[in-house]
Amino acid sequence: MERWGAWIEGSGVSGNFWSPIVNPATEEVEAEVADLTAADVDRAIAIARRAGRDWRARDVKERHALLMRWVEHLASQAEDLAQLECRQTGQPISLARQSIAAGIRLLQQCASAVQPEVSPGLLRRRPREVAAAALPGRYPFLEAIYYAAPALAAGSAVVLKPASHAPLTPLRLAAVASLAGIPGGALNLLSGPDSVVMARLSEHVSADLVVYPAGPRAFGKGAMLVFADADCDAAVEGAINAAFVNGGQDLLGASRIFVEDALFGPFMDQLVGLADQLLVGAPTSAEAEIGPLASRRHREELVQQVMECVEMGAQTALGGQRYSRRQFPQGYYYPPTVLFHTDISWPIVERGVFGPVVTVMSFSGLDQALGLLGQLETPAAVSVWTRDGKRLGAIASAVPAPLVTLNRHLTSVPAARLLASDASLGRAHLDRFRPWQAVGDGEREGSEQEWRIFTRREL
Repeated sequence: MERWGAWIEGSGVSGNFWSPIVNPATEEVEAEVADLTAADVDRAIAIARRAGRDWRARDVKERHALLMRWVEHLASQAEDLAQLECRQTGQPISLARQSIAAGIRLLQQCASAVQPEVSPGLLRRRPREVAAAALPGRYPFLEAIYYAAPALAAGSAVVLKPASHAPLTPLRLAAVASLAGIPGGALNLLSGPDSVVMARLSEHVSADLVVYPAGPRAFGKGAMLVFADADCDAAVEGAINAAFVNGGQDLLGASRIFVEDALFGPFMDQLVGLADQLLVGAPTSAEAEIGPLASRRHREELVQQVMECVEMGAQTALGGQRYSRRQFPQGYYYPPTVLFHTDISWPIVERGVFGPVVTVMSFSGLDQALGLLGQLETPAAVSVWTRDGKRLGAIASAVPAPLVTLNRHLTSVPAARLLASDASLGRAHLDRFRPWQAVGDGEREGSEQEWRIFTRREL
C-alpha cells in the first residue's frame, strides 16, 4: 500500500502513525498518510517563516516564472490529478476534471497578477510571512489552489492543512510545486488529525501568520429564490445543478429553495421528476451524475439529519432513506432527496445540509422572501429567479451573501472559473493576502525625531 508523507520544506515527512484514506465508492483503503505531531507543526511553521522572507524578497519576475512553470507541470498531469480526486472524494470523474482544470486556470490567473508594487502615497500592500488555511475537502485540489496561488503570488509562504479524508491531491500539488522549482518551505502541507494539527497551528496565529478561514464557518449553504414570474423550466434546471452538484457537497450549492406560492406546485413537480432521473453510480463512470458521499461518517450524519427532519413533520417528495446493500453493496451512497413542509427554524433549513438533499418552502411576495432569508445562517450564495431585474438589487442589499446572481446559480467550479477569467476579481482575491500598510517618514512637530507609522487592517 502506498504511503504519503506530509510535505515540509520540499520533501515528504513520515510519522510514527499513519491514517488510512478510504475510497468512498469502494470502501477500500486508497493510501495511508502520515500523522504529524505538534512538534512537526512547530517545525513546519518555523521553516515557512524563513521561507516566506526569502520568497517575498525574490524578484517578481522570478516568482512569476516559477508559478507559470508550476502551471505547466500541473497541466501535464491534469488527468492523473482528476482520477486521484475522483478516488479520494467520490466526485464524478467529469466534475473532477472540471475542478482540476478550474484550479489550474486560477493558478495561472494569480501568476499573471504578480507585478512590482506601486505605492500610492503612504500606502502599500505588504504580504504576510505566512498564510495558512484549513481545507474542508469538498474540492481538495481547487481549495488548495484557492489559498496557495494568491498567497504565493503575493509573496507569502503557505501552510495548508487538507481535510483528513482527502489530502492526496493537495499533497500531489505541493510535490509538483517543488518539481517546478518553487523553493522548499514556501509551500507546506500538514497531515494528521485536526485535534493535533489545527490545535497547534492556531497557537501560531499572529499579525504575520493568519489562518484562513478564521473562526467558525461564516456562511451556510447557498439558497435560491424563485418568483412566480420566473421561467420555471430554467429555474428547475438551475435547482438540479445547484442542489445536487458534487452530491450536494458544495458550500455555494443551494440546499434551501424558496418558491413563490403561484409557482410552487409546477416547480415541485418538475424538480422531483428531474431529480428522480439523476444517475447515481460509480464516480469513475462518465455517465454518473452523483457519486458517494465523502466518508462513512458524513453519510451517517446525513441519515440522522433527514430522519430528524421527517420526525419533526417534513414531507418527503423523493428519496429520504439510505440505499440498501442490495442496491449498492459498497460505497457511501445516498439518494437524491426532496423535502417540503419544513420549518425555517429547523437546522437542516437554517444552516443547510451537505448532501444530495434539498428543502423547498413557499413564500408570498418579496417582503416574506426577505424575511425568510434573514432567518437563515447567511447563505454563501443566493440566486434570484425572476423576470424583474429590480428584485436583484433589493435582495443583494438586504442579504450579506458574498455572491448574488440573477437567473443563474453559481456553484464552486463555475465560480472559480469566473474568478480565474476576470482580472479585477483575480487581483482582489490576491489582495486578500496583502493587507494595507501605511508608512510615513518625517519629523514630528517641534522635534527632530524621525517617526514611522505602521498600520494594518484586514480586507
